[in-house]
Amino acid sequence: MKEEIKQKKNAVFWKKTFMLGILVSALWYSGWSCSLEPNSYNPPMEVLRISFKIDPAKKTLSVETKPGRSAESIGTFSARLIPYGDHPGYLFKDSFLFILLAIEATETKSDVASVKLQLTDMGKHGIRALEQMPLVSDLEFLEGINLIKGYSFWGLPNYDYGDLYATERVKLINAQLQDDSPCKSQWILGFELGNLTQPITIQGIVSAEFPKVQNDQAHITVKPYLTHITSRSVVIRWETDKESDSIVHYGTDPSCGNSAQGFHSRFLYQAPDKIEPATFGIITHRVLLTELEPETTYYYQIRSAKVPSQVYHFTTLSEQTQPFFKFAIYGDTQNQGINGSENDQWHQKIVDQMGEQDYLFQIHLGDLTHNFLKPELRRNFFEIEQSLFPFRPIFTVHGNHEDFFYYSQYFLVNSEEESDQIPDKFYSFNYQGVYFIVLDTMESVAEGSTQFAWLEQELDKAYTDPNRKFTFIFSHAPIYSCICGNIELNVLSSLANLFRQYDVSAGFAGHNHLYARLDVSGKPWFVSGGGGAPFHLFVWDPDCLPSQSLASGNTVSVPKHDWLYEFLLVEVGDNYFTVQGIDAEGVIFDTITYEK
Repeated sequence: MKEEIKQKKNAVFWKKTFMLGILVSALWYSGWSCSLEPNSYNPPMEVLRISFKIDPAKKTLSVETKPGRSAESIGTFSARLIPYGDHPGYLFKDSFLFILLAIEATETKSDVASVKLQLTDMGKHGIRALEQMPLVSDLEFLEGINLIKGYSFWGLPNYDYGDLYATERVKLINAQLQDDSPCKSQWILGFELGNLTQPITIQGIVSAEFPKVQNDQAHITVKPYLTHITSRSVVIRWETDKESDSIVHYGTDPSCGNSAQGFHSRFLYQAPDKIEPATFGIITHRVLLTELEPETTYYYQIRSAKVPSQVYHFTTLSEQTQPFFKFAIYGDTQNQGINGSENDQWHQKIVDQMGEQDYLFQIHLGDLTHNFLKPELRRNFFEIEQSLFPFRPIFTVHGNHEDFFYYSQYFLVNSEEESDQIPDKFYSFNYQGVYFIVLDTMESVAEGSTQFAWLEQELDKAYTDPNRKFTFIFSHAPIYSCICGNIELNVLSSLANLFRQYDVSAGFAGHNHLYARLDVSGKPWFVSGGGGAPFHLFVWDPDCLPSQSLASGNTVSVPKHDWLYEFLLVEVGDNYFTVQGIDAEGVIFDTITYEK
């Protein structure tokens, strides 16, 4: 009896072992591997098969590829050696072999995540894959980095190539960034060959995954902020470090009982000063709330993250004529570094003083950061602004330190559709009979240009509106300034004619890091470039103002200028507007009122 029970147990054991073997083999064949980190995406798909033909005696190597089983549904991938210095993409050094290999998404239909190269066959010659990069001449900068991402069930290594854009996306992005390279990621493979002299073949499979929502793992890296507010709508934006739902919960009380879904765009992020593959670590979200009630306070919250945001609130604009309204203007916050720099401290003081004022929205005159391409500077900018942006909407002007593609994704992209298309670089809006016209002086505004034609059309629209009170012009580079060279005199001449013809009331600009109030034949023009950037010191050019007067046909003077960290507070009434200059300590240092 005992023997019979023992035989049955053995039969069950071997049956389970056999089934486990089949399961492991199936997983292995599909390219599955045990990673050192938990897999948070969809199951991997085989997109490319690779063979490395190695001849240690001749010190040669070639790469052969063929499409993987899932390539037809995802698109075309390729692999190639990356030449480095005098090396053809590989280096035989003593008993070691190093391979610099790029994986490219050449004709892919969608973004893909977690691209990995899993070795499937290293032969039976005792070759050892290196986990860490040793010190090697010509490759010293790679010393100490971890080469291997993880291991398969059978102990074979895999290598991480990060995430890759879809082909059409990378073409669009590269067109804006003036780069024509394909979407690719490169890595280095290291092997200890020992005394091997005979030719060998190492085989592998490249796998990829579709990005997957990870609400429970996503962190909010840019807190919510408001753009494009009206009496009936607003756009709410934020950024996360992982894919998550673009959903805003909102309502007229803090419980936020309603919800709205929007769109997101993913961008590659590579941490500064780290040698590692880029991943989709920048997810920008945008949600358009519509059918709101005018002059109503709404509460909102982002919950699709590991730690939900706090509950914020905003108030929609009015549709009824108001006796007056206020808005704030500042520019050139232009942080140079991350947290703690002198620029950031002054920027923070300006934000704190703005928070003490009662106004509806703020307009930033450009140069938000020193380099808007850098994610760490963008995130630092938004962190300083967090006491304002979630509560009061921001309108922005394109500055010379803003890469326009990323700038547009954070401030201008149409939220009604999921798109990476580039919006217009200049725009306008109207509130309470005041026309706000925002120019892009990084593009031509000369007569005959697209922007000039658009400007004339907008000015005519404002001028013929019987309810118009004032027309304000906003630009980054000043139209008029006490520092010359911001705009060509022939362009100034054409613009000045338009501004006279259509009765422009005032102009506001940044770019020059100081404060200046100019009088242009009785009309005020302001330079407000004291948001935090280092001051621009200059030697006064005696020909500067006369040349602007001659070119514009106006009398140009500078009643007030100073080197201050400051912002402007503008109050607009039925037949007047008042502009106050307020410094970083809250002191009003300049005031002017203009009446019709």
